[in-house]
Amino acid sequence: MVEAASVAAPARRIVYQAGFETIARAVNLDSQPELIAELSKLGYDRNREQTEYPYEVMQRVLERVRQHAFPLLSIDQGFEALGRQSFRAYRSTLVGQVVMAAMSMIPLERVVRLAARGFKSVSNYYENEVRRQGERQLIYSTLRSTIPGAYTKGLLLELLAGSHNENVRVRLESETPERTDFSLSW
Repeated sequence: MVEAASVAAPARRIVYQAGFETIARAVNLDSQPELIAELSKLGYDRNREQTEYPYEVMQRVLERVRQHAFPLLSIDQGFEALGRQSFRAYRSTLVGQVVMAAMSMIPLERVVRLAARGFKSVSNYYENEVRRQGERQLIYSTLRSTIPGAYTKGLLLELLAGSHNENVRVRLESETPERTDFSLSW
């Protein structure tokens, strides 16, 4: 079963506040007034939040938060670490705890399909697919994502750890502006 993406991208690509909230929790943004001021200059004002932002704001915020939180790591390692930390922040919320408790009781493929739906909810343009590739492999693809593949890989790794699927290997297979493919094998 493939959860296919729609063909046309919306005219105006936006990211909803929930996407920023996860990142803010991941780095404990509210206790860092200097970083709040920097992010405000990039288009994300923590003190005057909006319901939606242009996707370019998310790109700038992710890059600055990665630099701030993981200055000694390579770009990819920093984004992966930020993705992991962001998903841990989600898991620490009441909603995240309930969702992850349920995820720990269902088969891996269903976990990934449900997470894919959740990931889509942070923007109006992000699409993804989940495809079975043989008996012990899934291909997870993001389409038209503006999020670095390494960040998504970090999200997936924490999702798997939180759903008691830590034995699953996640590999970033390819990354282009139109499509990023990950293989999940066990």
